[in-house]
Amino acid sequence: MEMIFNKLVKKYKANSLQIKRLKTEFEVIKLRIDFSFYMAKKNNLKLSDSLVKYTGADRLFKYLTKLNRNNLMSKLRRLRNKDSIFELLILNSKTVKDIFKKNKSKKCFWFTIYNGNIAILHFANNIIPKNPLKGDELLKRKKELKEIAKDIKKNYPQIIEIAGVSWIRNLEMYRKLLPKETKYSEYKKQIIYSMGCYGQFYTYDGGLNEKRVKQFRKNWKFPLKEIVGESSIKDFFKMYLSK
Repeated sequence: MEMIFNKLVKKYKANSLQIKRLKTEFEVIKLRIDFSFYMAKKNNLKLSDSLVKYTGADRLFKYLTKLNRNNLMSKLRRLRNKDSIFELLILNSKTVKDIFKKNKSKKCFWFTIYNGNIAILHFANNIIPKNPLKGDELLKRKKELKEIAKDIKKNYPQIIEIAGVSWIRNLEMYRKLLPKETKYSEYKKQIIYSMGCYGQFYTYDGGLNEKRVKQFRKNWKFPLKEIVGESSIKDFFKMYLSK
């Protein structure tokens, strides 16, 4: 693993922040793999099926072409050695690519359309090492949400609801950015093991949330559950367009 780390640092001429983030990513990928091995044993699953499901590999590879993604998934299913699995994931991971991506968007909010009439709100910290939910950055997040409200109202009149699911919806500072009428509940459907649940193991400045990692490894239950938040688009418009 040290050899892979040094190879990536040299390849991208990594600065101190990128090195810090890469170290964190190594730990989170190892966490994903260990969790997959645990779940395979606990649920009597084929290791190949457990790796595909619990590492979230399909999301890690989503920047690739369909052919390359399918080839990697096929290779992942054949691997049994943790070091080999780690190498496959870390060298093809979107989260690693994003560390070294140039000209990355500084916006943290965006949305997609689901089922024709629901706007799904997404969030990512694209301003590491700054805290995206404090001070001047919080004002920028509100501005982003206002722009999203304008976009939906102008271009997507069929939208009746804005929703989303993630661990971050546990946080009060995040909830304050959404209408007070928003209804929250624990996500009960089949979990997609992506950043919506693994994101809680990162700190806003690019480090590792060691407390949550330790807690997770103790009982293999995510410290923060994935939470669904749903509100009417009218309440969202009222919050961001009536001022």
